Amino acid sequence: MSAGVRQGIGSGFWPGLLFAVVGVGCSCPLEEQRRPVVALAALEARVASGGLDAAGELAVAEAVKCRRLRGRLLRLGARPHALPVEDRVSPPPVGEGEAALAFFLLEGRYRRWLVSRGGEVTRLRPLVAAEVDPLVVAARDEVEHGDAAGARARALLARLGRRLLRGAKREIGASERLLVLPDGRLRLVPFHALELDEAPLVVHRAVARAPCMALVGRAPSAAGPVILVGPDYGGGPEHLAGARDEMEALGRMYRGARALTGARATPAAMSRSLGLAGARIHFSGHGLADLEQGSAPELIFSSGEALDLAHATARLVRAQLVVLSSCSAGQAARFRDGERRVAPVAMSDALLAAGAGSVVAASWIAKDRLAALQMKAMHRALGGATPDEALRRAQQALRGSLDRDSPRFWAPFAAYGGWTKR
Repeated sequence: MSAGVRQGIGSGFWPGLLFAVVGVGCSCPLEEQRRPVVALAALEARVASGGLDAAGELAVAEAVKCRRLRGRLLRLGARPHALPVEDRVSPPPVGEGEAALAFFLLEGRYRRWLVSRGGEVTRLRPLVAAEVDPLVVAARDEVEHGDAAGARARALLARLGRRLLRGAKREIGASERLLVLPDGRLRLVPFHALELDEAPLVVHRAVARAPCMALVGRAPSAAGPVILVGPDYGGGPEHLAGARDEMEALGRMYRGARALTGARATPAAMSRSLGLAGARIHFSGHGLADLEQGSAPELIFSSGEALDLAHATARLVRAQLVVLSSCSAGQAARFRDGERRVAPVAMSDALLAAGAGSVVAASWIAKDRLAALQMKAMHRALGGATPDEALRRAQQALRGSLDRDSPRFWAPFAAYGGWTKR
């Protein structure tokens, strides 16, 4: 349903979906946030020293991850309005039936922590990055470009799951919701598609993720207007037919929604909409990332203009939920034929850092009609579920309807942020 990626993600185009519910995230201006007290290198040394308990290590490691993300966003012109500069980050609330798994890349190893009910933090055995990263690359490449039947992709994801979940299988197996905080190459892992007990994680639990702990999302505010944004790219009746069906279905689902279509669908209108308090936005269009140049993802409009990170985050994003079903809006990468290209940041990361409470985004090309089916099912479930649970239900429904159980077709979307319930 969204666009391809300019260097190596693929030439297929499929329209995307952006759905946002405005109202959460830090409301304080960037310049008012507390400046760092401790240098980044000193914080990293604290984690490496072994002098902190598990909870302390995790709090400092997540602060480092947030600062690293902030630097990447600023270099690309994004405004991380809601990403605080801190020396420690409080752990997310973890209740009954929930768990959180955090990773931190330092000195060639992935340090790991498990947060269980009541906020108890357990230090897990670190993983050697040189042993894990090649498996991540192989699994991601196979999911996107390998055999469509998906047997090898599932086998690689099962191997990866055994490594990444080692020491936490019992707690994760008993959970109904899982929050993942990845780092390094692990940002490219579709955690919801990792296998546990011969089934994808998302079969039995909702999976949310965040680039760092300060961006796990806050409780939503009151919902505002629904805005449907649908650029017209032209083409024949079969071109983006799934996207048109998706737009029509959401128009019926959200009565009274504002429609920004044709010439009214512009990057400027999209940017203004993201700043509306309580707004819910749906974008159906193309996404693009130039991995050759190392640029961040963009949303493409029919005028040929693009909504880049700078314009998307020019003002505080008050979105509670942003669903980006366009290619490259999630963790875009290219590992085919020996390439090693990764987008420096994701649109999902930038929107969370600018104030969005939750983002749903795809990390590789999805089929037009299949994506439309999944998005319609997810929106139907959103009324009584968190975004990660609504996505889980939609993925399960689509997965059950497919002849081939390849994650390529049902797992491109992931839920970012949105951890805190209503």
